[in-house]
Amino acid sequence: MLRHREKFFEAGAAKSILYVNCNMHNTKENPFENYEDELPPISVYNLSEIEDVSAVVRKKQIVILDDVVHLSDPILYMVTYAANHHDLIVFVVNQGCISNKMFELVYKVHSIIMLFRNSSSANLANHLLAHFFISKEKKNYLKKIFGRAEQLKTSVVLKLNAVASSSYAYKKILAFADIEQLFVKEKPHCLVFPEPEEIDEIKELSEKMNFGSNVANDDFVLVQAKHVKRSESGVDGEKELKGQACSKKSEWDQMYQTVVDEIQSTFPPKRWNSIINVFKEVLRVKQFCISQDFRTLLIRNSKKNRVSIIDFLTLATRRSHPNESREKFLPYLPFVKLLIKNGIPSTFLKNQKLTEIAGQKNGPRTLSAKSTKQDKNRKEQWRHMQF
Repeated sequence: MLRHREKFFEAGAAKSILYVNCNMHNTKENPFENYEDELPPISVYNLSEIEDVSAVVRKKQIVILDDVVHLSDPILYMVTYAANHHDLIVFVVNQGCISNKMFELVYKVHSIIMLFRNSSSANLANHLLAHFFISKEKKNYLKKIFGRAEQLKTSVVLKLNAVASSSYAYKKILAFADIEQLFVKEKPHCLVFPEPEEIDEIKELSEKMNFGSNVANDDFVLVQAKHVKRSESGVDGEKELKGQACSKKSEWDQMYQTVVDEIQSTFPPKRWNSIINVFKEVLRVKQFCISQDFRTLLIRNSKKNRVSIIDFLTLATRRSHPNESREKFLPYLPFVKLLIKNGIPSTFLKNQKLTEIAGQKNGPRTLSAKSTKQDKNRKEQWRHMQF
């Protein structure tokens, strides 16, 4: 992993390496002396030599606590406080956690790397399933991942909890497997297992790639972008739009009911039908999507086009005022144009000025000053006739 660190760590995150031999019975030695030309600067210590941890660690450093046989205060300090506040990447290497005093570590780390070449990893996996996960669906999902790794005698990187500063994509991943394949020169890859609720959001690769027998047809695979044909209407268009991502299809019923409830709490009852009718027309337009918080209306593949659902429904279903500025309608025009293009009944859109600016064909005509005066005179005559 150190020799291929560009595949595992962010740029600038591995400026130096601190190697600590935590077995007091072994003499200090540098296991990387044959690779020093390929690695960042390395400092080597025995744990017994370290009196003040803050004096030996550096920011953006990889710390390797090797052969940990018991948890001392310096080790706990590095794993908890120093890892977070000194911006370190800390690896704790040990022979096993079950049935010994090392088990406390499981509750302090963010991820666990298990090598399924021995029984200790299988025992640890069973314990994690029993004590760290409640969802039956996720437990069954993990059993398949662990079983696959045991069969292939390969590695699994299991994410117990994500760091708050983790990337958007990383938070969608539950585990990685067979990371050893990232070391190969020809088509490096590893297996990726998304969180169960995120699987529908992950698109299939658009190009077939030959990975060999270890990769099944329904696996997700992490590869370099150059190996994947990008899609204009694919995942990129539906990712974060300044924090606004499209809600999932599985949440459609919840989204619909949430918006309808908000309509009914915002508008008087006499307006409910007309506003809900426009909202239903919005849901029929494939170019639209609703944000995950059900508050924003977006146009797919367009980062700049997004408006409040309630604001849009308010504007579209009220009558326009004579002196309203054209500028206030501009953010809503792309949405009105798409509704018109998709055949919304003209009677649904009450705002005459909004539809005229959007270019609705055969829409209400604009009255001239002369015709307006004539209409006013007719109304005045009719009023006198009534008296």
